Amino acid sequence: MTPPRDWHRKQKMAFRGFKNNGSPCQYSATLVVLPVRRQTGISHSPKNMNTTENKPVSVGNWIITFVLLAIPIVNLVMLFVWALGASTHPSKKSYAQAVLIVGVVGIVLAVAFMLLATLISFPSTLPTQ
Repeated sequence: MTPPRDWHRKQKMAFRGFKNNGSPCQYSATLVVLPVRRQTGISHSPKNMNTTENKPVSVGNWIITFVLLAIPIVNLVMLFVWALGASTHPSKKSYAQAVLIVGVVGIVLAVAFMLLATLISFPSTLPTQ
């Protein structure tokens, strides 16, 4: 099966630029634009928009989330539950994963800076050859 004759559109474009020695030059290219095909089987009707994944997390739910994150030890447990749980809302899951990643990066940077500061403060403790 061959595609119809006008299945794509060619468009000539010109670009102005400079050569390595600074003299102006002009480039030309042919751009081929292909048509966008619609996916079949996916319905974007409002009846499919009422699933749990598409409903936003309510303000009250976010307030409860932040209150739980303010309690020591409970915050770590809940972050892991939300980040790894299968029944967690996608936006809350992404938030928990981001908080855990930023926390790990912060701890690694803090340890690296403490080691660096220790080495700079006490140069006589470095092994000599």
